[in-house]
Amino acid sequence: MDAKPSFVPLAGVVLGPALEAVVAARFLGWELLEPAFSLLGIRHASQRQYLAAHRWLVIGFALPFVPALAVPLVGPALFALAQDATALLLHEE
Repeated sequence: MDAKPSFVPLAGVVLGPALEAVVAARFLGWELLEPAFSLLGIRHASQRQYLAAHRWLVIGFALPFVPALAVPLVGPALFALAQDATALLLHEE
């Protein structure tokens, strides 16, 4: 059973996948930034502060990669590319 907000008759069908994509993008963004955070020696509390301050930037960056990661062979290649790009994003920010 899904945890989608499908209890709302019509809105749940639209809002459920949209909310899932935003949450997945948030966690994917953190996952993509993790190697850069580790190399810079940024602790967990500071990572959370950075992600809270730049929440929509990280979500907006990671959102296109959420469905792309479901494509076989292309997804893992895009993950490596996205990881490099997020390091650049962190550097420019």
